[in-house]
Amino acid sequence: MASMALLACTLGLGFNSLGLSAWARVDEDVPRDTLIVNGLKVAYRAEVDVDTLVNASLAAHVDWWFGAGMDLTWPNAFVQNDVPLSAIGTTRPFFRMERRHSGKKGLWGIHCTYHQPWKLSEAEVSPYVKGWIVNEDDDVFSSSGLRQIALIPDSLAFERDTLLAPVSAGHALRIGGSWERVTFAKWHLWLAGSMTVFRPTAWQLASPQDPTTWRGTVATDTYAKSGWLTGRFRLEVGSIVDLGRSHRGRRSASQLRVSLFGDSPKSWGGRVMLVVSPTRR
Repeated sequence: MASMALLACTLGLGFNSLGLSAWARVDEDVPRDTLIVNGLKVAYRAEVDVDTLVNASLAAHVDWWFGAGMDLTWPNAFVQNDVPLSAIGTTRPFFRMERRHSGKKGLWGIHCTYHQPWKLSEAEVSPYVKGWIVNEDDDVFSSSGLRQIALIPDSLAFERDTLLAPVSAGHALRIGGSWERVTFAKWHLWLAGSMTVFRPTAWQLASPQDPTTWRGTVATDTYAKSGWLTGRFRLEVGSIVDLGRSHRGRRSASQLRVSLFGDSPKSWGGRVMLVVSPTRR
């Protein structure tokens, strides 16, 4: 019995010496933790660095986006004295290509947009036109609403006729930049600016004057070319929402963008756009 007690004491001292040795081998200046196994405390060093304040982002550094949308121009953006042809909206969609880069304060991007503004066929303008009006009663989904006010030839009275304006779809290209503020909110602030680098000739169309002056008014008095910079610059402010986002830490590869834009004090409206990214996965 005495020999059994002596053996147990010897084993206990041995295990204690192993525990002290394991503890002694751990550097006092490095992070460590302890684990108790069958009453024996073992010290070990953890080689894992965890920072709970950092949110890992799965977004790529550079993404390509492609999409389409539509501009909705406010009809009351026109004044009575003249009508900028470039300010008359269309129902034709625009197409957009964008390259976006992630930054410290948001996402920066450059974009290129193709759209189809109205183009005036100068050769088809009536020689008897005395001014231009925008008829808000016209179907905006099938026409521009722009009409010519013409004086009927050989009429002793001042009888006028209303003719459809000779306008058709043109081709234009706009380039610019954008910035998106990234937060955990569902909607993100979005700012953009752009410049139209290619477009049809821009015209200023005069409203009809006093009918007593119509006899001396020729067709070329009612329309004139606008300046090169007229209506070329656009500013936008709006919001972006991710579609189909799975959780807060992951951005979606499709977005809906809603914004207000202004080309000039006479041309402003709203825009809706849907874009997708084949590179954001």
